[in-house]
Amino acid sequence: MTKKANALPKIEVLILAIFFISFVIWMVPRCTATKTEYQQADLEEAAEDALLSDEVAEDTATQEMATPIVPTPLPRSKPVPGRPIIENVTTLYVTLENLNMRVEPRVGAKIVDRLSLYDEVAFLNEVTDTTTEINLGKLVTNEPWVKVKNKKGQEGWVYGAGVNYYKIKLEVE
Repeated sequence: MTKKANALPKIEVLILAIFFISFVIWMVPRCTATKTEYQQADLEEAAEDALLSDEVAEDTATQEMATPIVPTPLPRSKPVPGRPIIENVTTLYVTLENLNMRVEPRVGAKIVDRLSLYDEVAFLNEVTDTTTEINLGKLVTNEPWVKVKNKKGQEGWVYGAGVNYYKIKLEVE
């Protein structure tokens, strides 16, 4: 009985070693393939950048000095298979019930949509330079207008006091 008890840990170690070796054999080709894809994508992107910079250099050398130089936008890089495409979007939450989303950043502009309390909108990185003072009942605010996109994909302007980074309700009554 003691020989069988002593053999059991050795068998467990042997099974674990076989499992580990099998895992390594299975994983190495997959990691190598992914690394090759990334290297190929980097080489293609570098070649496109080099070609673009050569074309820009030739163009500027042949242009006359009176012609203004217009920068050429760089091409967007191609998505790499297996790499997720991540867009950085700042989410804002509506803080007022029935907030008007308008075509232009002013009170009298045409209404695009009415947003409900706590609706999520995407901030489009545009804010007016000036502020507008609006009486909301118990609260008088002086805020800029903010450009947003709603869940339906419509773009428009909302009053700055009507949105926030957090889900809060603005007490106006």
